[in-house]
Amino acid sequence: TQISKMTILWSLNASNCDFGGTLPSSIGKLTQLAQLHLKGNRLSGPIPTQFENLNVLTDLNLDNNTLSGTIPQSLGNMKKLRVLSLANNQLTGPIPRELSGLQDLSECRLVGNSLEGPVPEEICRLDLFQLEVDSNIQCSCCTGDN
Repeated sequence: TQISKMTILWSLNASNCDFGGTLPSSIGKLTQLAQLHLKGNRLSGPIPTQFENLNVLTDLNLDNNTLSGTIPQSLGNMKKLRVLSLANNQLTGPIPRELSGLQDLSECRLVGNSLEGPVPEEICRLDLFQLEVDSNIQCSCCTGDN
């Protein structure tokens, strides 16, 4: 796709633009991208595993779309990520333990999906300012039982 040719792009905000279709895996070629905001569109399908190539990404907001599938374990390789916002999609499965590798993560919004299981203990050990999950998710760090 054409977007992969914007190799020096550092910020992409296309929120609330009524975009539809799947997330192009070629976004993973934008290795200088620090902010990716695509919330409030009609994006569907899985989150591409190629996003792990976004080594300098600090802010990923994909809220309020219809993304499906599981949260890719490879997102745990995005070491600079401070904000991970995947709220109000159709994501399923467990919260990947690999997200605990995001040592700079301060905000994690996963509410409004069909996730299951507990928040992994390793994620509870992160110095999170905000963690939003649905009430069916067991979370020892949310209740203070850690």
